[in-house]
Amino acid sequence: MSENYSLTRASAYMSFFNQAAVITLIPLLFIPIREDLGLSYLSLATLVSINFIVQLITDLSLSRIADKYGFKPFLLLSEALIFLGFILFSLSPDIFSNPYQGFVIGTVFFSIGGGLGEILISPLINSLPTKSKRGSMAFLHSVYGIGQMFVIIITSFSIHLAGSRHWRIIVACWAIMPLINFFMYLKARFPKSSRENIKATKIGQDLLKPQFILCMLIIFFGAGVENTMVQWSSAYMEKAMSLPKLFGDSLGIFMFALMLSLCRLMFGIRGNKINLPRAMLIFSVCSVFCYAAITLTSFPAVALTACAFTGFFSAMLWPGSLLLANESLPHSGAWLFAFLAFSGDCGAAFCPWFSGLLSDKADKIPVLARIAESSGITNEQLGMRSGMALSVLYPLLTALFIYLYIRLGKKSKELFP
Repeated sequence: MSENYSLTRASAYMSFFNQAAVITLIPLLFIPIREDLGLSYLSLATLVSINFIVQLITDLSLSRIADKYGFKPFLLLSEALIFLGFILFSLSPDIFSNPYQGFVIGTVFFSIGGGLGEILISPLINSLPTKSKRGSMAFLHSVYGIGQMFVIIITSFSIHLAGSRHWRIIVACWAIMPLINFFMYLKARFPKSSRENIKATKIGQDLLKPQFILCMLIIFFGAGVENTMVQWSSAYMEKAMSLPKLFGDSLGIFMFALMLSLCRLMFGIRGNKINLPRAMLIFSVCSVFCYAAITLTSFPAVALTACAFTGFFSAMLWPGSLLLANESLPHSGAWLFAFLAFSGDCGAAFCPWFSGLLSDKADKIPVLARIAESSGITNEQLGMRSGMALSVLYPLLTALFIYLYIRLGKKSKELFP
């Protein structure tokens, strides 16, 4: 029976691959777009924020509609919107007098497509017959990291070989993947959604429970830890560390994605033998040191290593938050994951944007300007380092809320008898 869904399974994995492109591609092109069109870092960071804000709105507004009408129409819509969004983004300088308007519209399109994939792919994989659902889900979440690696390395080599001025062609080429997956979904078989069989409690009974509030905060800042590094490391390595873009991307963010995938696979295989809350606490503290090392070091090798290990240490902060919430409130329905995805997308949007805001304004802050003058770094390097220094707060706050979660569990004897 499971072989009848082989095309469905392959299409679902490709959707997560495309989701990695939706999140990762545009930040890799920050410097080429900035040099071509003169956009500010704040404008570029705002595109990232729009991406996540649109995805979180999609998470909450379309999940029930998808349950009602099934997987297929909305997964087809997801791939179509990602395709159209990438094409529009690549053509914006040619069809808009103000290209940024086209960037925003294109971002909205592929973000809605990515949001639909986010709420549908996991339940789709879970509903397919398989010998090991844990293995399937673990591989699914690893595909995102694998997709990041491919997007990073292919995009970086394309820029290196073709030149940064051809970034539009690179974006258009990435639109081929969702187009292919659209036709794969047309031929795929789909099981019926079974979410309606979940016996859910009333939302109001759980929303104000401290476990849930803490999980919302953990996933908010945990998403900030992961996505701030994803969004800004490419530009940081190129401008603050003066590394060629090819090396900064391939050795930095590429290794970040590799380490993230390895960590998620490890938890998928041996998760039952690991104390998840304590592991998340340790990893959050380690992320603090990674961000601090990147901010303070003048050695590219140290910065690249810290970037890579941030991928490993941040890997379980988002999925781990989902697991903690589900274990704490086992009878809650699908709304639990929708609210947590909402909080995570908010963190993924706000934290990189906030760091970008300081990066743009750092040279106008007298204290920071004096530091730049005394240390002999440029204003652009000052901005990059200031934004990264601010980002240390995100893993620090994540660690704080995980610690409170553990203390709450010990006190109530519900999670740690």
